Amino acid sequence: MTQKFSERSWQHREKTLGDIAETAFTSWADETGLKYIRWGLERPPLDVALLPSHIAQAPDFLIQERFIEVQGCGADQTFKFKHQKLNVISSWNVIHRVDWFLYNQPLNEFLVIDHLVLESACLGLGGAFRHDGYFDGNKPYATMKWERLIRHGKVLDR
Repeated sequence: MTQKFSERSWQHREKTLGDIAETAFTSWADETGLKYIRWGLERPPLDVALLPSHIAQAPDFLIQERFIEVQGCGADQTFKFKHQKLNVISSWNVIHRVDWFLYNQPLNEFLVIDHLVLESACLGLGGAFRHDGYFDGNKPYATMKWERLIRHGKVLDR
């Protein structure tokens, strides 16, 4: 039986983390003639944990009108948005609009959603981000199922 991606060691997952979703974005952008440049770091030979979060978690791509942050989901079709990442992207959104390109690998579907819309959807009662779980036991995140996301964003054609 093949081991689930989520059950593999961090060292193994880190080697390909984000590649599938980012390839989906660049393929779609190339097919539609969208001009972009890579903006954020792509597995640099540095200890990213020692960098300021605004550098380590900069949006992935820059197009003329906005930044693009790319994220994918696995078989459970659930996206997990770390609170720290949402906060960092919020500060980038002040400088230049940020949209999220969300890729559902099992369905091979794409979605673009404005950061402010996504941020609002991740809020719980009291105006703080929902604590739906924790990465590494101490990094809170909010989850969002694909079905809920497609009500807030725009599904893209391939």
